[in-house]
Amino acid sequence: MNENIVDGHVAYFANNNVTRQSKINRIVQHFAERPQVQERLTFQITEKLKETFETDNAACVIDVRNLRLNVRDREINVIKSLCSNVFNQNDNKGDFLNILV
Repeated sequence: MNENIVDGHVAYFANNNVTRQSKINRIVQHFAERPQVQERLTFQITEKLKETFETDNAACVIDVRNLRLNVRDREINVIKSLCSNVFNQNDNKGDFLNILV
């Protein structure tokens, strides 16, 4: 049984390549199926977005809630993010993260 609920959020600025949302979903699903730590997951998704869309401007945020800890009256969320290039600038990163809240 999976004891975690995972929400993933991705963003990118396209140069010339724009794609359907289903391709982005497949990228996230591909890496999320493997058991691994969140830091590596955010890195792999961001790198694949950069490679696929031929851009350096990509971001990924992974939000994990552990169900076992929630049952014990504790709500613990672990949020990891990786932002590259344009998203690393304070205004853009703040805007992107504020949209998720």
